[in-house]
Amino acid sequence: MPANWLEGACLRYGLAPARLRREKEKQLMDYLTRKENLAQIVRHLGRENVELLKMLLSKDGRSRIGAITRKFGSLDGDGFHWEAREPKSPLGYLWSGCIVMVGKATIEGKSVKIAAIPVELRQPLKEILEENP
Repeated sequence: MPANWLEGACLRYGLAPARLRREKEKQLMDYLTRKENLAQIVRHLGRENVELLKMLLSKDGRSRIGAITRKFGSLDGDGFHWEAREPKSPLGYLWSGCIVMVGKATIEGKSVKIAAIPVELRQPLKEILEENP
């Protein structure tokens, strides 16, 4: 993620962003891996954001972007300066909060764009969503 996105995520969660990138990453990881913080985040998500998380969790935490954009819309219009203006799409919103990451992976010998919930967040998210359907 670009540094300004990391800073924006820190600010979203009320964290004073550290100076160095690796320190910002650690801040976010420490914050998001605390189940009570993650539960609070989920409680404030919109319906589509929760549906997207459930979809990803039903597919072992990851999915090709095409399946997501067909159901939830594309990232078009979300812009780049997320620290100033949060994305509007469900995928963009979750990505800007570091709950979902977007990147490339090789699947069946082909390079494809995917969205994935970080491995460390999958089980806690699953439990939170089961407790609060």
